[in-house]
Amino acid sequence: MTTRITVVVPTFRRPGGLSQALGALREQHDPHVPWELVVVDNDDAPGAESVFSTMTAGLVAPARFVREPRRGAAPARNAGIAAAEGDVIAFLDDDVVPGPEWLAELTAPVLAGRCDGTGGLVRLDPSVAVPEWLGSD
Repeated sequence: MTTRITVVVPTFRRPGGLSQALGALREQHDPHVPWELVVVDNDDAPGAESVFSTMTAGLVAPARFVREPRRGAAPARNAGIAAAEGDVIAFLDDDVVPGPEWLAELTAPVLAGRCDGTGGLVRLDPSVAVPEWLGSD
């Protein structure tokens, strides 16, 4: 059986961020296994689906759009897992722009059987303002 990766991208009211994240996924170098994309919209307002349609046109991986009406990261991630057909799940937030080797490097240790899960470094963009809800402390 061939292992397959599912990249799950939960999104909530960040069309610009989603566009950047999906654009970066289009530039992923070959992770050496088939992969698919599941975008989970956690908002009842339209917007994310048009970004999804535009940014996944021509994507080499199969892509699906799922709506999850229950708000929050956990319900959105769980909806992505439920929609996934892959054996390995990689989560990507809609405000993260992965480098071109992200998927290959993130999943290589799992695919080699060396571990059950991995994580990666997130570099903050100093030009992006800190959200008010996060505070300045």
